[in-house]
Amino acid sequence: MTVLNIKLAYEDKLDYNNDNIECKYCNHECNLHNGSCYLCYVVSNIKKNNTSHIFLINSTIDQKDINKKINEYFETNNKILKPLDIDKSALLIDMSVWRFTNLYNKMDTKEKKHFSNFKIFFTNQIINKLKIKSIFIDTEIEYNYDTSYFNLNSYTFTKKQLEIIEKYDTGLI
Repeated sequence: MTVLNIKLAYEDKLDYNNDNIECKYCNHECNLHNGSCYLCYVVSNIKKNNTSHIFLINSTIDQKDINKKINEYFETNNKILKPLDIDKSALLIDMSVWRFTNLYNKMDTKEKKHFSNFKIFFTNQIINKLKIKSIFIDTEIEYNYDTSYFNLNSYTFTKKQLEIIEKYDTGLI
């Protein structure tokens, strides 16, 4: 499952439930009626969310597994795993999630396959969203995170990926 292939996780109205149920994507226990944890909600609703607390990595680990491991680790340690704790070969992709999403949505299925290892990862700023029950009431998030904290090497785009990006990149995003 790639970053943007997780189906829409939420309806317009969110209803909380005190009983924990499994997220229908990553199988992590959550307390939402519609059955998705917050991380899967963010991944499946990029355009509805503030993207300052997420970034792109190149990883062979499935997005739902990344989300589940982050959730489980957070419950025990009250902090977010680093990408290299999940995938020793993870690389930082030097492109904003917002820009990539806009490009990705223009691509055909064949072109999208060239980006199948692009995954979303979360900065420590997501902790505030995970801690409070009213996680969907948008609060101001600082834009000062630094991905160098994660000590990731940079990903180098393939020639084909650059051709596809250039095809759809209008320079406006």
